[in-house]
Amino acid sequence: MVKLQQLKERTKELQKFERVQWKLTDIEHYGREIWKSKKFIFTATENNKMVGLVEFDIAAGVCHIESLLIAQDKRRQGIGKLLIEKAEAIAKKFRVHKIFLSTGTKWESAKFYEVLGYTVAAIFPNHYGYQDFVQYSKYLK
Repeated sequence: MVKLQQLKERTKELQKFERVQWKLTDIEHYGREIWKSKKFIFTATENNKMVGLVEFDIAAGVCHIESLLIAQDKRRQGIGKLLIEKAEAIAKKFRVHKIFLSTGTKWESAKFYEVLGYTVAAIFPNHYGYQDFVQYSKYLK
């Protein structure tokens, strides 16, 4: 009989299972192991005070921007653009071909990403907090 169990943390047994099984699954689907994820966090500071951050990961030739957060009193000053450009530069070093991220469809950030060359890849109606979200992507050269 199969038994289900909730784990409160990532055990060594779980890590070993994932390492072995994901490698086999990569080979099954892609012919080689490709899911080696690398996480990054960059912060922006001004006068020794944090004013922004970007957090992203790179795996399988794709960069996922998980979060971009700028202090409310520091928005529209180019900090977000600098952080996104840093993420894109790192992505290029890792030979990433695509970057993607999600944001609210009616948020100011949607227009911000479009100005930076991101295009709509998908719409998620009634998503987080019952709001519509959009996934943007950008192909790197």
